[in-house]
Amino acid sequence: MRGVRKVQCVASAEGMYYQAQCLSKLKKFLPAITLFRRLLAMYPATRLREEVRYLIADCYYQAADYDVALAEYNKFIKEFPQSVLSARALYQKGFCYVRKRNFTTAIGVLKNLIRRYPASSYASLSQSLIAQALTEQRQYDAALSAYKVLISSYPASDCVPEGYYKMGGVILTRSSMPPRSPAVKRWLKDSAQ
Repeated sequence: MRGVRKVQCVASAEGMYYQAQCLSKLKKFLPAITLFRRLLAMYPATRLREEVRYLIADCYYQAADYDVALAEYNKFIKEFPQSVLSARALYQKGFCYVRKRNFTTAIGVLKNLIRRYPASSYASLSQSLIAQALTEQRQYDAALSAYKVLISSYPASDCVPEGYYKMGGVILTRSSMPPRSPAVKRWLKDSAQ
């Protein structure tokens, strides 16, 4: 074509990162993953390595490929144990297990997060997710206890109002829980204080 000039793109780590981020935001996760992996292969010592490793795992999570996402989150945590993203990676691991309906493993991962990062914003989110997982398993007394821990341990968390709401839902919807059950009595007594 006459008058059309070819523009040669110079690949840089930052440019590839930006392109992969754009693909991810457009929900084109597999092309984003491919580009992120190419970035790491071409620039193994890039300052973006930590975030790129996390985003690869996150793309797999967003694509609902939870088994691969779990493997990628594990790689991230192993490679960057002191990262500010480690708590988030553990939370996402817990969420992967919840999505796979493997609640026991999810609860273990989330409790580990709370133990390792008690001051993280992901600690309160994890406590809330533990309560939800217990509710899904119909372990209502344990779920009520988990919601109580959420409310008492993280009173300033944005999760608390929803925790109260969901705790009430557990009490009201549990068909086998009579109104005077020990769990309801404890909750009413503790809430009044």
